[in-house]
Amino acid sequence: MVPRQQALPPMKQHRMISKPPLKQAHQLKKKKVSEEDEEALRMVREMCKTERFAGRDLDDRCMEASFEDIIKEEKRSEKLAKKEDAEQLRLIEEDERRERVLRKEKRQKLSH
Repeated sequence: MVPRQQALPPMKQHRMISKPPLKQAHQLKKKKVSEEDEEALRMVREMCKTERFAGRDLDDRCMEASFEDIIKEEKRSEKLAKKEDAEQLRLIEEDERRERVLRKEKRQKLSH
């Protein structure tokens, strides 16, 4: 004998609300800069000898993490979490100790 399945109530249709897609670099609007401003910026860059994106790698391939990098980060996070937990425990114990001392002083004050 096959067990009967219970009829489920009809589910409401949920409308998917999504965010608009992010704009790509070529779609972003740039502010119009006057020729005088461009000239001033060029002069400042020349004087400071800075290249705007010098040494920056715009390639995303280096953004990938290896297993070793992930393990290293996990260990670092674990160490930091233990340190934070120990500090919180110390603060809680200090508060409890302070409260015990205050209660003890209050009892002694009432008994005199």
